[in-house]
Amino acid sequence: MDGKHEFQYHGSLNIYDGSNLIQTYDSWRCNKCGIVRICIRRPGKIEPEFLEDPSSPDERWMILICKAEKPRVETYSVKPGETIRHECVDGRVIEFEGDVKFEAKVAENHYLYRFEDVLNGFIDVSEDPPKVVVPKRS
Repeated sequence: MDGKHEFQYHGSLNIYDGSNLIQTYDSWRCNKCGIVRICIRRPGKIEPEFLEDPSSPDERWMILICKAEKPRVETYSVKPGETIRHECVDGRVIEFEGDVKFEAKVAENHYLYRFEDVLNGFIDVSEDPPKVVVPKRS
């Protein structure tokens, strides 16, 4: 690989709390190496927040919904076999395996999703478990 990426728009994911949009993830995939770049847009903020690109195409983006108090959304880039470490608002430190399938309740009030599995859909964090709606894939 020559170090230059050729990114093409890949899709988006909306996160709602009931009828209120919390944030939107936009993603781009490199046509050369497959790395997925993500930015987060939040209502009322003009500039999107670009997350650090994964270091390899093997890394996958994971979305963690923490519902210990007010719903909180965190994003992680995880290598195969890597553990996600979450510092919860209630003071606990919880570790999750990053290799989950479509949807997993990984601890009380904590839900983990692979970004690619919920891409072009939405998650409503007001429900328990969070409501996930994605287009049918063929």
